Amino acid sequence: MISETEISIIIPAFNESSVIGDVVKKISSVLNGSYQYEIVVIDDGSHDNTADEAARAGTSVIRHPYNNGNGAAIKTGMMCGF
Repeated sequence: MISETEISIIIPAFNESSVIGDVVKKISSVLNGSYQYEIVVIDDGSHDNTADEAARAGTSVIRHPYNNGNGAAIKTGMMCGF
């Protein structure tokens, strides 16, 4: 059953290129068909390919130019989700 609920999944990430694609795929497999959703990855100044891998997995990506911490990444995601 398709719900009318819209969900924004915010994923703060710092140097997570090796796992971010799998995380996004697992979240998508759980929610697909049940909810209208978006996944937004906040790349918090990563030094690896986190942003590229997240985009390749089909998410929206917001990049901080340098690491601001988990709280700042979540706040950025919340501000963009509303």
